[in-house]
Amino acid sequence: MPNDEEISELESAVGNDPHRRSLRLDLATALLHAGRYVECLEHIRFLLAVAPGDPRALGVGALAAEMCGDSAAGGAYAAMMRNASRPVDVASASDVELTIPLVSLSDVDGFSEEKRRLDQAILRTFRLRKTANGAKVPSGILLYGPTGSAKSHIAHALAGELHLNLVKVNVNSAIDPWGAALPGSIRAAFDLAAQHAPAMVFLEDVEAVAHRRLRFTPRGREALDELVEVLDNNDPSKVLVVGSTSSPWQLNPILRQEGRFTKCLLVGPPDLEARQSTLERHLRAKVLPYDVDLTIIADRTEGCTTDDLVRLCASAAEGALRESADRGRVVAINQAHFLAALGSVMRSAHSWFDVAYNSSEFTDDTEEYDPLFDYIRRNVRRLI
Repeated sequence: MPNDEEISELESAVGNDPHRRSLRLDLATALLHAGRYVECLEHIRFLLAVAPGDPRALGVGALAAEMCGDSAAGGAYAAMMRNASRPVDVASASDVELTIPLVSLSDVDGFSEEKRRLDQAILRTFRLRKTANGAKVPSGILLYGPTGSAKSHIAHALAGELHLNLVKVNVNSAIDPWGAALPGSIRAAFDLAAQHAPAMVFLEDVEAVAHRRLRFTPRGREALDELVEVLDNNDPSKVLVVGSTSSPWQLNPILRQEGRFTKCLLVGPPDLEARQSTLERHLRAKVLPYDVDLTIIADRTEGCTTDDLVRLCASAAEGALRESADRGRVVAINQAHFLAALGSVMRSAHSWFDVAYNSSEFTDDTEEYDPLFDYIRRNVRRLI
């Protein structure tokens, strides 16, 4: 989320060059992320007076108006944005979603190591690009890790941190029964991102369209060729590509070549802070009250993914409901319910690290995968 100093710098720059639309749009977007919706709308109205069909300005305006409680204006801006965009085939776009993320990395609890690696891999490059010519932006970033390790949440936060529109493709739902991508679905996402640049294309579960075995089938090869083509023709200075996978050892190596997914970053299971935050969030959604020392529970759930923690909360709540029924009165979810549920909870990340540790794709002499082996040595004690 932009701070007051960054916004002040943008305001000063706009004051010095009031007719530079891209600069004013950056300021409006920063004000949107900072929750200053009324000020954001003032700049959007100025922009739309000059360029009524600017789709990104319309998108920011739609969100700012909705957040201000003006649903009529928000709907009008959204309708104008749809009309301003080039038509995209409905079948192709059915699994493609365009949003403006309102979260940043500071809104992600925990995951300090992942944030540090993202800062080194891309955030510094984006900052340098604004102040120095020639700073090379990565063509693509691949987030890998266990299922339920917040890869999607971190990708959304990264888009918000960089003030990028987000075009999300759930690749698993964009494939047909024969395991090939629906015609044009990937291309539609990149076309939409180009219309709303600067943007990020997030390919969730990218292994669904880039599995090693798919290259042996005609339709699978066609889908992979489409993905490779759009990656090769993409301009990373305008559209950043982020993919996520829980099976990096199944990806076709062609995607790791220069100009495609050149950076590969581990997103491990939630750390202590993230686990405690997840437990608190899901307990608040329960009907029953709770009286639990979540610091103790979080400390005893190392190796649990977000999905495991959700199941743990559900199991503890079920125990409290059974006790409530037995006693004939409401019993709060307490430490005893969690301790009982801990005995049956899975630690899904450990089985994932087992597979990763024994995969031929990961070798100790591959520097890129050092964080994976560091994590195994530090955290998965039974593999030491």
